[in-house]
Amino acid sequence: MFTREIGCVISTDNWPLYTIYGESSIVYFPDEFIWDVHINHPCEIMTLAHTHPPYCISISNEDYTTLKAWSYAFSPKHISMDVISENKDTEKGYSHRRHWFTLQTLEQWISAGKKGERTMELHYIDIDEKLFWAVHMLNMSYTHSFISEKGMVLK
Repeated sequence: MFTREIGCVISTDNWPLYTIYGESSIVYFPDEFIWDVHINHPCEIMTLAHTHPPYCISISNEDYTTLKAWSYAFSPKHISMDVISENKDTEKGYSHRRHWFTLQTLEQWISAGKKGERTMELHYIDIDEKLFWAVHMLNMSYTHSFISEKGMVLK
């Protein structure tokens, strides 16, 4: 049974930098950690990944707002948001979709008369590669207990 969303900040080397134990329907990404890494190691963070309940592969309104805010903050560098969800209908047993925004270039915005804020367009692709951290995150979403930061087992 799906018990909680698990989040992970993923590096450009496709390596987990930070794991977040969320709630049953939301995960809060660590703003200070993300911003600190972005300032001190530009281009190091590639993806904010998290799990969703079975067969739910699209981003939620909260995900959309979070990704849009980080996309503005990281511009002109890119950041994406991955959603991983159990899907027994696939060969690997889960679905994995990557979402990202493209921001209207400054030149396009100026040539359009600087009207309003720069526009953003949402894109996505399905990830076919089986990534170890995606499998691990999905498994952690189904456990009934986990080790907290203080080393205590929580139910």
